[in-house]
Amino acid sequence: MIITLVLGVQAGCRCGEKPRADQRRVDAGQLIAPPSEIHLAVDVLPRAPLDPFDPAIGLWTERLLVGPVYQTLLRRTEQGALEAGLARFSRVPDGLRIELGRHRLHDGRLLTAEQVKAALESHHRRGSLLKADLARITVEGASRLLIAQRRFDSALLYRLAVLPIAIAGRSNGWLGTGPFRPQFAGKRLHLIPWREGRREPGRPVLVVAPLAQPAAALNLLRNREADLIARLPPELGPTLSQAKGLSLLRRRLMRPRLLLFNCRHFYLRRAEVRQAIGLAIDRRTLTRMRDVWWPGSLVEAAGVLGDGIAEPPAADLPRARQRLIEAFSWPRPPRGNWVRLSLLHGSGDAALAQAIRQALQPLGMIVQPVLAEPMYMRARLDAGGFQLALIGLALRAEPDLRRYLAASGPGNFGACGDSAIDRAIEQLADQTDAKARGLLYRTIDQRLRAVLPHLILYSPVEVSVYQRKLAGVSPAGDWIDLAKLRMLR
Repeated sequence: MIITLVLGVQAGCRCGEKPRADQRRVDAGQLIAPPSEIHLAVDVLPRAPLDPFDPAIGLWTERLLVGPVYQTLLRRTEQGALEAGLARFSRVPDGLRIELGRHRLHDGRLLTAEQVKAALESHHRRGSLLKADLARITVEGASRLLIAQRRFDSALLYRLAVLPIAIAGRSNGWLGTGPFRPQFAGKRLHLIPWREGRREPGRPVLVVAPLAQPAAALNLLRNREADLIARLPPELGPTLSQAKGLSLLRRRLMRPRLLLFNCRHFYLRRAEVRQAIGLAIDRRTLTRMRDVWWPGSLVEAAGVLGDGIAEPPAADLPRARQRLIEAFSWPRPPRGNWVRLSLLHGSGDAALAQAIRQALQPLGMIVQPVLAEPMYMRARLDAGGFQLALIGLALRAEPDLRRYLAASGPGNFGACGDSAIDRAIEQLADQTDAKARGLLYRTIDQRLRAVLPHLILYSPVEVSVYQRKLAGVSPAGDWIDLAKLRMLR
């Protein structure tokens, strides 16, 4: 398979301007002049310099800040379709052709094929691209690349839609093609509007600082020390929503919490047992008790993962016992032979683990929660050293996470393989049309409900709060589009 990249030229850029001081003047609470700075606070500020090849860019805060600086070859819409970013793409008989528009870097140099090749290889070294993605890259002149794969896999396109393209600058840092140029000043990050090689007039500098204590968010906003604070705990929402002059943005995270089954276990290898567990857990109550949302069909939302159920199901113990009868010819083991299962979980899921423990007691299952530190959780999952496990799934560069959670192979933590799912995932690898992929997703999800390698519990919510005089705050995919922010007079 061959992928062709054709690069061109856009208007040049020169760098070096520093952000001006804040020129906002306040008289009786009103803005007299448009501000030269907009102040943002985030939970974690990335390390300097802003590294486009850091695997942590999959986290929301990093994507919020990296996206406006380093652009991607392709973009993914909220409906899951691919569209042109720096490039257009088309499927051809011998693979995929990607043609780039006319673009320059922040320092005015032409973005060349050699630089794009170096960027892709940097992502490969950091683990964001697989070896199969970069089987061979050949530079054909200053503006053309050929990327050959041993076998075409559409997942590469979706990775290219989130992986930034950047090159090493002459000083300590990286150069991109986005509308902002980053500059660190102590513990603050300045995002300078950049166009035609210089600071773009009429647009404010974005000053980003870390938020040490989320509880102090309201005071920062009241004192005009921050115009927007992103990624706050949802429990602060009721307090912030009642504050005068502030608006709240509730963002549904695509990070579902899953209960993972280890199908190697003699008891859990039967699909009826896993279905019984799913019927015994009251996911409707779990969703209502927490400030979360029900990602019943992430197929519709992101074309990635889901179970096709529109509303969180309530517990159904009669049906759960019937599933156990179908599996073992008895509703539950005799009282002296209750089944004992361990439940692996992180420190933030202790209450959820206890709720699952109580839900499974009527089925004759004694669940023992086992706390696992984050550094050891992945090792336990890879080794199959669990029976039940609570995991948080972050939907990032890889679009077809079913190949890890449902397809047969070493990445399937619970070893719950199914031949029908494997065949459908093989077809996904060869399919780039969004509608056709959606049909395959639904086919897989129907089979997943029967096999049930994991159980979707809920997905978390994050809160952002901002001054009402700040215009342009609206969700854009998984992050806020900083390029649209303006402060009204």
